[in-house]
Amino acid sequence: MNVFPVFVWIFHVGLCTSIFTLGVVCTDRTHLPFMVVLVGCGVIFWLLCWRFGKFNLRTILIYAVLFRLLLAGVPPSLSDDAYRYVWDGLIQSQGINPYEFAPEQIPWTDHHQDITYERMNSKSFISVYPPVSQFIFRFGALWHRSDTFQSYYVIKAIFILAELLAIFLLARIVSSGYVLFYAWNPVVILETAGQAHTESAVLFALVLVLYLSHRNRGGGASIFLAVAGWIKLFPFVFFPFLWTRYGWRAVWPGVLASVFLAVPFAAPYVPFHVAKSLDLYAGFFEFNTGLYHGIKSILQWFTGDDWSKQLGPFMRLIFLCGLPSL
Repeated sequence: MNVFPVFVWIFHVGLCTSIFTLGVVCTDRTHLPFMVVLVGCGVIFWLLCWRFGKFNLRTILIYAVLFRLLLAGVPPSLSDDAYRYVWDGLIQSQGINPYEFAPEQIPWTDHHQDITYERMNSKSFISVYPPVSQFIFRFGALWHRSDTFQSYYVIKAIFILAELLAIFLLARIVSSGYVLFYAWNPVVILETAGQAHTESAVLFALVLVLYLSHRNRGGGASIFLAVAGWIKLFPFVFFPFLWTRYGWRAVWPGVLASVFLAVPFAAPYVPFHVAKSLDLYAGFFEFNTGLYHGIKSILQWFTGDDWSKQLGPFMRLIFLCGLPSL
């Protein structure tokens, strides 16, 4: 199906306008309904650009950079994860292991007066961010100022750079259309460049895994898979794929890298403390909530009881038991 160039231009301008306006309004959470509308419009224009645009790779990459720069200055308005990033980096700069104490257990009152502490969630729980993420947070803390929050923007700059490197590397693996499909996605841009989630760095490590794996460099792929796992834990479940494809020769470098990266934070209390916080994450936060609430409502309708306390752990058990077979 051919689409006139004028319509492609309209789709592109619509996408650019949506993302630019997002960068302006998402500085304040009170604009959330407008943000939802903007994201919805942006998604429509993005899909039209992907389906009909036929943009060349250079144009795709240039706008991938521009879109992220447009949202680089956005504060953590939609997520308070950033305050934990900065806090973990700050206490590391004071020589404290981030897995040793919960924020409210730190005795220094001057830190408790910091905006980082005031706006952070789960103050009674110890950090669950893995070692490589902690290295990034520690680097950001070098620029910490309690009144400007500039350490957050240093951390965000690292994440944006990592994601852009991933996009440029992805362009060497897949066709330009698939690069656009990721790089111009308004939801992705809002969550990575806009709110600085650690998935940006995970993406770079995982694309490196794919890139090296396609070149039969299993050992290198396993090292970067370990790096990805120590940014966000879930990539560790992909090690069996490397084992299946390359055998032990590809896995042992990743195992060594995992140990090497974890050593700076090693202590007897770490497994227990982190497991306790992960239990909060898995037991109280909701994922795939449509399915969860659907089953919960059906059970409540039949029995008249609230099954939340049983259903959550049961679904977690199903997930964990399903991983090995997957």
